[in-house]
Amino acid sequence: MTRAKKKIKSDKDKTYISERLRMKLDKIKEYPVTSVEAPIGYGKTRSCMEYLQKSDQFFIWKNISGRDCGVCWQQFCDALALTNSSIAEKISSGGVPANHAAAERAAELIGRIKVEEPVIIVLDTVLDRFPESVSYFFEILARKSAEMLHFVIISRARFRNHREELRMKHLLLVIDVFDFMLDRDDIMKYFEMCGIMIGRGDAERLRRKTDGWIAALYLTILHWDENGARDVPDQIYDLFEQTLCRDYTGEQKEFLQRISPFQFFTMDQARSVRQMRDPEKILDYLIDSCGFIWKIPETNGYHINRLYREYLLGKLESGNEEFRKKVYKNAADWLFHNQSFCKAAWYYYRSGEYENMLRAFELDRGEHLCAGDLHTMEMICQICPEEIKNRYFLAMMIYARQLFMSGEEEELNQFLEQMDEDKLFAIIPADQQQEFHGEREMLQSHLKCFEPALTAQHQLECARMLKHPSAQTGRMSPFTFGTPSIMFLLYTEAGKLDELLKEYSASRELYYKLTDHNGRGSEYLFEAEVQFNRGNLDKADILSHKAGTVAARYHQTGTGICAWFLQARISILKGETDQGMRNLDRITALASGVDKRVFSVTGELCESYIYAVFNQLSYVADWINKGEFFSKGSVRLYSPAEDFAYIVYARILLA
Repeated sequence: MTRAKKKIKSDKDKTYISERLRMKLDKIKEYPVTSVEAPIGYGKTRSCMEYLQKSDQFFIWKNISGRDCGVCWQQFCDALALTNSSIAEKISSGGVPANHAAAERAAELIGRIKVEEPVIIVLDTVLDRFPESVSYFFEILARKSAEMLHFVIISRARFRNHREELRMKHLLLVIDVFDFMLDRDDIMKYFEMCGIMIGRGDAERLRRKTDGWIAALYLTILHWDENGARDVPDQIYDLFEQTLCRDYTGEQKEFLQRISPFQFFTMDQARSVRQMRDPEKILDYLIDSCGFIWKIPETNGYHINRLYREYLLGKLESGNEEFRKKVYKNAADWLFHNQSFCKAAWYYYRSGEYENMLRAFELDRGEHLCAGDLHTMEMICQICPEEIKNRYFLAMMIYARQLFMSGEEEELNQFLEQMDEDKLFAIIPADQQQEFHGEREMLQSHLKCFEPALTAQHQLECARMLKHPSAQTGRMSPFTFGTPSIMFLLYTEAGKLDELLKEYSASRELYYKLTDHNGRGSEYLFEAEVQFNRGNLDKADILSHKAGTVAARYHQTGTGICAWFLQARISILKGETDQGMRNLDRITALASGVDKRVFSVTGELCESYIYAVFNQLSYVADWINKGEFFSKGSVRLYSPAEDFAYIVYARILLA
C-alpha cells in the first residue's frame, strides 16, 4: 500500500513482455522451429524483436513482404545466405517448392548447413504468404534442420502440418494467442510502465473488455493520455474492418454474424445457429487464419475476442431487420434449451418473442439481472401486450423487485396497485391462485427486507401457501443488492442492533428454505460485522471466515464477497497488509468467476473502499473515482449500493 500516484504521462515506445511470454521465448533455442502465431495487434513482431535484441543470441531477422510467392521465397533465401551462401543459392535457383518432393529436397539441403554457434533465423509474416507445399517444407525443416539452426516463423496463420505430432516430439514450439494475452496483473504492470497507475478493478475490467489484446490496451493508454478517458476508443473497430473482414467470403461473414450473440460457443451451437451446411470448415479456416476466434484447449469450445464480437454485433444491428430477428431467435432458442434463461430472455426481446421472453425471465428467477437491466424491463412492460403479461405474473413480480431495489417507489406503488385489481385475479386459473398468493407474500417479504420481523411474517404466510421454494427468487439472486455489507443495509435504528441481529438470525432457516439457500452464511457475516464494529477483531475474524466457508459450500458469490471484504479489513487493521491484499484478490476471483454484473460492481466497491482508506486513489475504480455512477448507462447500482458508493466517493473527495 506504499505505492504513490504517478503523473499520467504515457510512454508510447514501451514494449511490455509478460513473464509467461518471456518463459516461452526462452525456449526458442531448444527447438528447430518455433511458430509465433496470433491475430494482428498482439505484439508478435515487437515482442520477439525486443526479446532477441536484449538477449546474447545471434539472430537474423527477415521481413517477408509482398504477395508474390517467388519474391517471398527469395527473401527467405536471402536470410539463409547469411549462414551458407552456396546452399542458399541452390535453394533459390530451384524456386518455390511446387510439390512435396521439392520441399523435401530444399529442407534436406538446409540440414547440411554447418554453423559454429547457434543461429536464430526469424521470418516475419510467413505462413499466410505461401502455398500448402511451403507449409509442408517447414514441417520437414523441423524434422531435418541443421543442429544449430533455429527457425522462428511469425505469422497470423497457424502452423498446420502435423502440428501436434511435432510438438509432442519436441520439434515445434508454438507461441500462440494465449501466450500473448495480458492478464490483470500484466495490464497493471504495462500501464505502470507507461506512467499510468490503475487498480485491480480497472485492470480486470480492461482484461474482460479486451481479452488482454495489447493493441486495444495501447490505444486505451493513448486515449487516456489525450482525453482522460479510461475506455477502449472506437477506432479499434476499424482494425477489424480494414485488415480482417474485407478478405472474408459472404458465407463466412454471414456465419460470423449468426454466431456473434455468443461469447463462447460449441460446435453444436455453431451447427444450431448456422442452420445450413456444417460450419466446421468455416471455423477451421477462421482459427487457422488467427481471425480472433480461437479454440479453448481445455473444453474444445470456441471463444470470440470480446471487441471483435462487439464489432460483429454492430454489423448485425445495422443490417437487415428480418435477418437480425432470426439470428436473435436462433440464439435465444439455444440458450433457453441450455438453461441460460436470462440471456435467452434478452434475445427473445430483440426478436419480438415476448411470450418466450417472459417465460425465460420466470425460469431465471431474477438470478442474472442487474440494476442496468431496469430500463430495458420498463420498455418490455410498456410494449408487451397485457394478455401476455397477465399470464406470466411471476415475471411481473421479478420486475416489481427490480423496481424496489432500484428505489423506483412511485412506479412500484403503481405496479402493486395493478396487481391488486380484481380483473387480475379473475384471469388467473383456479389451480394457480394459491401459488399466486404465496408468491405475492414472498414479494412482500422482499419489499419489507429492511424490517426482519415483518419479513418473517410474510415468509411464514408464503410457506403456508407454497409447498416448494419460491419461483421468483433463485439461489444466485443479488442478496445484498450489490452492497458489500449486511449491517450497512439493515442497521438503521440506534440501540436496536442486538435485537435486530437476533430477529435476523431467527428468520434465516425459513428464508433459505424458500429461496434454495440464497444468501447462505449471512447470519454469521452479520454477527461478524457487529463484532468488528465493536472492536472484537478475533471474533469477527472467526465468524467472517465461517461465513465465507459456508457461502463457498452453497455457491453464494454475494455472501462470499462480503465475507472476504470483511476479512481484508480485519487483516489490514491488524497490520497484515499482504494478507489483506490476498483477500482482495479472492474477491476479484469470485466476482469475475460468474457472469453477473452486480457482483463485478460489488467487487469494485470493496477494492475501492480499501484503496480510498489508504489514499491510493489512482487504484480506485474509475467510475467511483469520478462519481459517474450512471455514466452512459454502463454502470448502474441498486439503490442501497449507491449509498455505499457515495460513502467511498466522499472519502475520495476528502482525500
